[in-house]
Amino acid sequence: MTDTKRGVIIGCILLASVIGYFLLWSGDVSQTTANITFPPVTVSGPDVMRIGEPTPEFEYVTINGDAIKLADFIGKKPVILDFWATWCGPCKEELPLLEEFYKSHSDEYEIIAISTEGPEVAEMVHEIIGNMGLTFPVLHDPSHAIKKQFPTNQVPYMVFIDKNGKIIGDHVGGSLEIDKLIAEKFSES
Repeated sequence: MTDTKRGVIIGCILLASVIGYFLLWSGDVSQTTANITFPPVTVSGPDVMRIGEPTPEFEYVTINGDAIKLADFIGKKPVILDFWATWCGPCKEELPLLEEFYKSHSDEYEIIAISTEGPEVAEMVHEIIGNMGLTFPVLHDPSHAIKKQFPTNQVPYMVFIDKNGKIIGDHVGGSLEIDKLIAEKFSES
């Protein structure tokens, strides 16, 4: 075999490998990790959220297997989206505080926690949620379909949505005064 033919064959194998890798990781991000499955998230609406505008709509399945749409809460009560990560200390300090708030105000507000990491942390997401005893909806968005709709890559990150589905504010960084933060954000609207 000539060097030219060998080079073409090696080039084709490398190209096929790169294309295969791209197709594998850029497609549907439904993942199973140790028997934990997270279906893909469906997002529609504006490309990026803006304060004062309607929130992007999304459908998801929580880590408990409940299918929920953001629209399920619009018209009923305000929603707080809490983006977090397993490696984030302030996130893990804030989640139990959100749970305390939710236990007292679940009839007034909905809280939805969104894990923003890849599929490799699925087990850890389940473990953290179980250990903290969180009762509000939690989803894992390994494709970042929801996160891409919001203007920060930082966590913790909260988005405040009024009863009518309009985004009224956001907050970057942890807060140990959840009650106060939520009261301030919703009183500003």
